[in-house]
This record gives sequence, C-alpha cells and structure tokens, in this order.
Amino acid sequence: IEDISLYQVKFEETYSRKELEALGEQLTEAGIITSFMENLVTCLSTDFLPSDQRWEKEWNSGSLSETWPLEAIHMEQAWDFMDRMNDPVSVGIFDTGFFDTHEDLSFAATPLANQLEESSGKLDPHGTAVAGVIGAGLDNETGISGIIPDKVQELYGVSAWGLTITENKIDLMAVQTGLAYLISVRQCRVINVSLSLWDAGQEEDPENSELFREYTDALTCLFSGLLDSGNDFIICKSAGNDPSLSAAADPVSAISDETVRKRILVVEAVGPGMDGSMELASYSSSGSRTDLSAPGGNDRAAICTTWVEEDALGIRSSQYQYVQGTSLASAYVSGTAALIYSINPYLNGEQVCDILLETAAETPAGAEAPLLDAAAAVEKAADGRSSQEPATVWSSQWVEE
Repeated sequence: IEDISLYQVKFEETYSRKELEALGEQLTEAGIITSFMENLVTCLSTDFLPSDQRWEKEWNSGSLSETWPLEAIHMEQAWDFMDRMNDPVSVGIFDTGFFDTHEDLSFAATPLANQLEESSGKLDPHGTAVAGVIGAGLDNETGISGIIPDKVQELYGVSAWGLTITENKIDLMAVQTGLAYLISVRQCRVINVSLSLWDAGQEEDPENSELFREYTDALTCLFSGLLDSGNDFIICKSAGNDPSLSAAADPVSAISDETVRKRILVVEAVGPGMDGSMELASYSSSGSRTDLSAPGGNDRAAICTTWVEEDALGIRSSQYQYVQGTSLASAYVSGTAALIYSINPYLNGEQVCDILLETAAETPAGAEAPLLDAAAAVEKAADGRSSQEPATVWSSQWVEE
C-alpha cells in the first residue's frame, strides 16, 4: 500500500514468531523499516440473523409497516432535503460479497475478486443485504427503498470472501488492502464494516489479548496513514451480535487513537418494543464503546432488504428477505452519513460524526447509545453549508492496475 508505505514481505523459509520478531528488530535498528508486525490471520463472522420471511410479513401486516426502520429514524423527513442533495458521495462497503446484478442495486464497482460464496461453497447473501439498506433504488418502483438517492449514489463493494485464504479466514494485509482501496483509490468518504474482524470466541478476554492489541494497532496505523495522506472518511462499524461481549471486542471498535477514534461510529441494534418504542435488540453487543443505536430489528419486526438465492441449476436471482442484526443498524448510519456529505460536501469526517452524535434522539430502553435521527442530522448539515469552507481531499497516487 504505497500511500502509507505499508508492505508485505513473504519469506521462503519458515520462522517461529520469536525469530520473526528478532529479524524485524534487526531491520528496524538498521533503518530499513520503521515498524513491523506479523500478518495475523483471523476468522470472519457476519453480524446479522436471518428471520422467517412469511412470519414477519404476517406480523408486520397487523402491527407495523414494512418501513418501520425508516420511520424510527425519521428518514422521510430527511428526504425532504433531497433537492439540495446534489453532490455525489462514494460509499464503500467492506463485506462478504455482493450480487452486483440485483435488480434493485447499482454498484459503481465491486473490485478485488468479488465472491458470493464462503470457503465451503455456501452462498452468502450478507453483503447484498447490507448494500440494500444503504443503496437499494429509491422510488424506482422495484423492491425496497434504500437510503441514498440514486442521483448522488456511488456504491463500491469489496468482498472479504474474495480476499480470504481458506475456511473463512482472512489475513491482516488483505483487510488493510481492502479498506485502503476503498478509501484511497475510490475516495469513499463513508465506509461500512458490518463484519466482525476478530474471532472473539477463540479467547476468553480478546480485549486484553496481545495479538488483539497488535491487530488494533495495525489498523490504527493504516487509518492514521490514510488521514495523513489527505484522505477524508468515516467508518460505521456494527457492534456485533453477541450480548455476552462488549462492542469493543473488535479491532476496529477498539481503536483508541483520538484522531482516528473521532471518525469511527460503533452502532448497536434496536427494534420495536411492545408499545412500538425502540429498545435494545436481545442479540446486540453493547457497552460504553457504542456511539449510536439504529434499527437492526428483533423478533417482533425484522427488516426487509435485498437478497440473493440460487436454484438447483445454480442460477442466482434477485430476492428480498427479512433479516435482523447490527449489520443493518450500521448500514442505516452509513446511509445517513452519505446524505450529510451530499448536502454539505465541505464537511470532513470528524464533523460528520459530530453532527450524527449531536442530533441523535434519546437513548432507547436497554441501550447504551442514543438513537440515530436522520432528519435532524441532515437538517443541521444543510443549515451549516453556507458557512463551511471546502474540505481538502487530496487525490491518491495509488494507480489501479
């Protein structure tokens, strides 16, 4: 990754971890490198739970409309500003893989070996579902409504499955490459990460693991370097679907560097309670590290989004499905952030995060973080546009092969 002088070195010989550390120290002392770490490998896990489509339709028809997530965050009122949203916004989705010919999705690109299957060969619709919340066609008389108007939407997807080694494992350099590609090459100002990048189940206390800290430090260096190179971005990260774990049990969420931290929003999931008001979803990770809550659905009402299925002949088709999870909650924040950038492109990532936090509604029952209010956030961004100076976004020197 030339922008930040980050390189991967592969040795033909086999070394122990201690031997690698000794070699790295020698190279550092000789002034050849400034820092080093081993290329860690971890398992990916998705942050959503499938729901029964027929059951949800029956429940929703008698209680809530299918647009309840948009109503909960006042998205319709945010769209009242649509005529002032004229600046295209590039949104990057780092996820499993994408059905890029879905009838209700339009990707600008899905580079870096887009792959829809897990290592086992099982079809994985997760990335397609997340993309639908953010960017399904709006008012196109097809399927569902995503958040970002088509006229300003530039959607890019990087497939983690396409970067994996084997058995759903991905190495650190692949993660860094995918994120850097979206931020530096494609100039995506909003990055959605609805994956858990650390197999928290392999350790009783991942947050105090030496390897976990090294992984977090490596991502901190990546984002710091990209910021120093003049890139502007925010990262919306799902909190995770394990209530026994803190939202901080993920290397992206655990970043503590103040400059980088101000551009990362960790999102927990909420759904409607018996009285219709929002409450923390039973599956959602939470804790003090969460910044915002947003609709993720629950057993009372899931969220309808884009999907892909494969028939007996292996032919894939555009479908829609009800799902729930913090993956979707993060996507609602990402979509709203894109609206803010479109209506006021002079803001930088830190300012966009501040607006989302300052305009959030009350904290739902059981949750740690206030509820996203898309209308209030977009209105504040629109009101402030006239007084904003243009943000400086430098072009990357990384040329795509």
